[in-house]
Amino acid sequence: MTSFVTCCPLNGAVTSTDNGSVVSLHSGYADTVAALPSVLAELHRRGLRAVTTTELLS
Repeated sequence: MTSFVTCCPLNGAVTSTDNGSVVSLHSGYADTVAALPSVLAELHRRGLRAVTTTELLS
């Protein structure tokens, strides 16, 4: 896998993400879709995980 820092167009948004943050991704853009595995891997590496809006607000 390519390094998150060098491949991800969402680097700034994800590196500033903290517990309870909302990161909105728009699936209509090829770069966003391509970056998703790296985004999720970086969040996991930092001890965070993706959840649904319903789960976040419950």
